Amino acid sequence: MSKINGRAYCFYNSQPPPGLSAGHIAAVDISNPTTPRKLWDVVVNPAGVDRGDVSHDGSKLFVPTFEYNRTQAYNLVLRASDGARIGTIPVPIQSHNTFVSLDGSLVWMENKKDGVINIDSDPYDLSRIDGRLRAASTATNKVVYTAPRFLDQGPYKGSKESGTPQPFVSTSDNQRIYSCVKGTYGFQWFYKSSNTVYAHNFTDQPYKGDRNYVTLHGLALKPDETEVWVADGSDNVVHVVDVTNPQRPVDKIRPGGGARVVLNARRSHWITFSLNGQYAYIAGPKRGGQNAGVFNTETYSQVDSIAPTEVMVEVDYGINGITAVGNQFGLGRK
Repeated sequence: MSKINGRAYCFYNSQPPPGLSAGHIAAVDISNPTTPRKLWDVVVNPAGVDRGDVSHDGSKLFVPTFEYNRTQAYNLVLRASDGARIGTIPVPIQSHNTFVSLDGSLVWMENKKDGVINIDSDPYDLSRIDGRLRAASTATNKVVYTAPRFLDQGPYKGSKESGTPQPFVSTSDNQRIYSCVKGTYGFQWFYKSSNTVYAHNFTDQPYKGDRNYVTLHGLALKPDETEVWVADGSDNVVHVVDVTNPQRPVDKIRPGGGARVVLNARRSHWITFSLNGQYAYIAGPKRGGQNAGVFNTETYSQVDSIAPTEVMVEVDYGINGITAVGNQFGLGRK
C-alpha cells in the first residue's frame, strides 16, 4: 500500500506452488474507499513473485522472485507507476518475504534454504542458498547489511533446512529482528548492531505427529514493541511473549497455562496488528479457506472475523483521502 499515490499493489502467482508460474502484480487505485479501481495487472516475472512491498514515496516496488525459484539470484526493483523493471538487488536464490522498514530507509529481504522436495536428499547445489536476511538501501538498491545465520536446533538440527527463516519483523529502529525459524519451537532474534542470535524456546510439548508442526509460521511484533505474538501450529492457539526487556522474554500467554488466544483452526499462517495495536488479525491455514480472526489485544479474546485471507493491511481515510497505511507484516511502531 502507498499513502502517497493511493495505490494497493497485489503480488500473486497464476498457479500455486510447487509449479513455477507467472508472477503478477496488479495495481489498484484505492484513493476512494467506495470505488476501488484496477489500473493495471502485468506479469513482472514469469518464474513467480512473493510477498513484496512499495517504497514510502510510492515510486518503487521491491519484488522477491519466489521462494521456489532456483534460477534468479536477485530481487526485482520495479517502477511503481507501471511495473516496469528498473533494477535488481543481488540476493541468493529463493527470495521470499520482503518489506520496507518503518522509516522507509531499508528494504528487508529473506531467502529460503529449503526446497519443493525433501531437501536432505536434494542433489541441488545448496551452497548457493543460505537462509539469511539482508537489508538494502531503498535509495540505492544496494545491500548494506547481511544478517548472521539463525541457530541450528530442534528436530531439524543437522539437516539442510534447519535454521530457515519464516515470517520475520523488525523494530521501528531496525535494530532488533524477530523471526520464526524452522526447527525452533518458539522464535529467534538478533541485534543488528551485534550480530548475536538468541532463541526463545517454548516449554510446552509440541504436537508429536508431524515435525512440521514444530515449525511455527506466523509472528508479529505489537506496535508498541512490548509483545511478540507467535502462531502455534501444534494447537489452535497463539503464544504471547512479553519482550519489554528484550534480553529476558517472558511467556505471557501460552497453551495450557492461564489465558489463551484461541483460534479457529490449527496451523495459523499469518499475524499482523492494527496501527494502534488494539487488534490482532490472525489468518487461518494457508489456502485453508477459513476466516481470519480479529482479536482484542488487551483481553486476548476474539471479537470478530473477516473473510478467508492471509494478507491484511489497514488503510485509514480522512476527509482528504488516505491518512495512514499499515503493513501485512506486524512491524514495531514504537
